[in-house]
Amino acid sequence: MDRLDRAILRHLQADGRLTNVELAERVRLSPSPCLRRVRALERSGAVSARYHVLGGVLSPLDGVRPEHLNLERLVSRVSEPGVSEVILALNATVDGQTTAHYITELLGHLSVKVTKLAHGVPVGGELDYLDEGTLSAAIRSRTAF
Repeated sequence: MDRLDRAILRHLQADGRLTNVELAERVRLSPSPCLRRVRALERSGAVSARYHVLGGVLSPLDGVRPEHLNLERLVSRVSEPGVSEVILALNATVDGQTTAHYITELLGHLSVKVTKLAHGVPVGGELDYLDEGTLSAAIRSRTAF
């Protein structure tokens, strides 16, 4: 997965309703190669889910409250048959983590697994250049080899 693939995934996570033409413009590709990359990502399993755009994160200092986010529709969609997991893909910031906790509580009455993306050492990253917080997150998110 290269820089363009990561950019495609980032844009799809931000707005899953983008058309291929809109996505191609955002990642600066022509539509045909962009579509080929999206299909390759789908075949690889990197993109096989539906996306939901919250429209931001909770931020008391900025006045962003739960009613400002697209949470009602999220609960409605997660309540539909066939949904077994919600993967939270939010920034590793205080506001992102606050939002993740809020959503976890909000979905607690439903029989779905709520998970989050791992945080820590990036692929190709060197330990010498990691800050203590990133290294700590990587240790907490470790998996069996």
